[in-house]
Amino acid sequence: MGRPATNLLSRDLIVRTALEMVRRNGDFTIAGLATRLKVHASSLYHHVPGGRTEIITLIRAELYSSIPLHTLADRSIPWAQRLRQWVLSYREVSAQAPWLVPVVIGQPVQDGPTLAIYEALLGLLDEAGIPEEQWVPVATMLDIIVLGSALDAASPVPLWPNAPKRYPHLAGIAAFQDTEGRKLKGLEVAVDAAISWVQAHSERSPSTPHRP
Repeated sequence: MGRPATNLLSRDLIVRTALEMVRRNGDFTIAGLATRLKVHASSLYHHVPGGRTEIITLIRAELYSSIPLHTLADRSIPWAQRLRQWVLSYREVSAQAPWLVPVVIGQPVQDGPTLAIYEALLGLLDEAGIPEEQWVPVATMLDIIVLGSALDAASPVPLWPNAPKRYPHLAGIAAFQDTEGRKLKGLEVAVDAAISWVQAHSERSPSTPHRP
């Protein structure tokens, strides 16, 4: 296998190539990446010592670095409104590359941008009055909503074309509502339910101040 000059290979090129492989094939391997770039695997480790884990961390950091977090800390805006914005922003970015979701969720979160996203979320749950022992379950629930909706962004429209009459519910009104808009409408239903749950399980009355 030919080996190009060292300056032709870079961390940025490795990440871009891995992204393209995921887009085309659904995943990537170090061996396949080395073959694609026409280098030895050892050359990749020179730029990304952490191998696959580091590459996925870099991909995730690039994907989520565009999410604006400053508005989520603005307490002049009701926490429920900011929690809704957290979900919608996270989903919007994830839905831009739904084929990446199965890959990135298979690795622990170690990059700064994504850690900041979850820190903002836990801060919102704290402000909303959710007890600490519920933070992780609630964050998991919201993760499921966001990432499930991001995957749904790639689903076909219509989803149930020409359903036979023996399935009357699918062949009836559902068929007329089976449009691109169903994806965001479904997300709104899930977000409404999640916020209602948070409100119902808050241990803080509206008059109780948020702890510093």
